[in-house]
Amino acid sequence: MTRRRQPGAPPPALVAALAWLAAAFAGNPQDVRSWPTLDPLAPHALAAAQAGAKAGLADPPIFLMNQCARLNQNKARHREAEPIYRAALELCEAQVGGAHPLLATLLNNLAGLLQATNRLAEAEPLMRRHVEIFLAFTSATGHKHPHLDAA
Repeated sequence: MTRRRQPGAPPPALVAALAWLAAAFAGNPQDVRSWPTLDPLAPHALAAAQAGAKAGLADPPIFLMNQCARLNQNKARHREAEPIYRAALELCEAQVGGAHPLLATLLNNLAGLLQATNRLAEAEPLMRRHVEIFLAFTSATGHKHPHLDAA
């Protein structure tokens, strides 16, 4: 008997590849010691993430897009990082909604990139939205954000 996937379901090979790449993309993109591991994986992770996004998946593609964008940003490849952040934001808003902590993280990361490229007028609304989402999340769940303790 052969197994058939449900119509509209992502191919199992894509799901497996995304899971493998998400696990293999270990390390901190801000830590130069991780770059020898992450650099060769990044193009594959991004291609798989884009295919996963087209297939309607959210979690591994958003994670991988964010990690690839962070790697590019930390290597001062801002032109490469920005469209990846924007694609991850678009996917996140479509898949998980507008008030999710993951969306806030992506907003913060893109705002940081815009700030680093001296595009402060573009960064400010993203940062404000990031703070609004986290404040709403913390008041709804009772979780405290570590940066809000000093306020």
